[in-house]
Amino acid sequence: IGQIDSWNWDFDDGNTATLFSPSHVYAASGNYNVQLTAVSDSGCVNDTVHSVEVFINPIADFNFTNVCDEQSMLIESTALANGGTIADYFWDITSDGSVDYFVDSFNHVFPSDGFYDVTHIVETSNGCRDTLMQQVTVYALPEAHRTVDAVCEDTTTTFANGSTVVPVDNDVITNWDWTFGDGNSSNMEEPTHNYNVENVYDAQLVITTNYGCKDSITHPVSV
Repeated sequence: IGQIDSWNWDFDDGNTATLFSPSHVYAASGNYNVQLTAVSDSGCVNDTVHSVEVFINPIADFNFTNVCDEQSMLIESTALANGGTIADYFWDITSDGSVDYFVDSFNHVFPSDGFYDVTHIVETSNGCRDTLMQQVTVYALPEAHRTVDAVCEDTTTTFANGSTVVPVDNDVITNWDWTFGDGNSSNMEEPTHNYNVENVYDAQLVITTNYGCKDSITHPVSV
């Protein structure tokens, strides 16, 4: 009884191997006829051919729209199955290597403003996977603040704006919407206003950043 002296593999893509149990990575999908030729130490030869199917990988992708702090972000998978069937969706939104969601789309509120890396993995029914990481942005909320002194009627009231925003991605306050509580309003950053009748008026300031993030403040104005 002899023993096998050599193993000759032909992977049908121009590559070969002579190991007992080789591994091989195909560069393209398709059906390949893999041939193994075994030669004994006495020169006897035998071969066998088996068909190997290499599936196309899916393509992971997802859509999202950046949001303001404290708002819910909708994240939707737009992955392509490439002729297969996507069987599983995995999401890591905390960058800790654990899976946080197992669905194709979901809403999520991030804990604070800033940048977050969202990783999406899809797997087909054939076990083929693809991974994509994208960075999402949660914009800063501005903080509305204003000061105003009590004045006499028919005297000019000055509204001093002290609103601020701590930028995440060049966030700046771009709009100031004042309502003075007597039916009048202004879009100036620091307006003045004459009240014609003594009273206590509820004046409101609504500020908006260049990303549409808002805050408001309402205080009484004594005239």
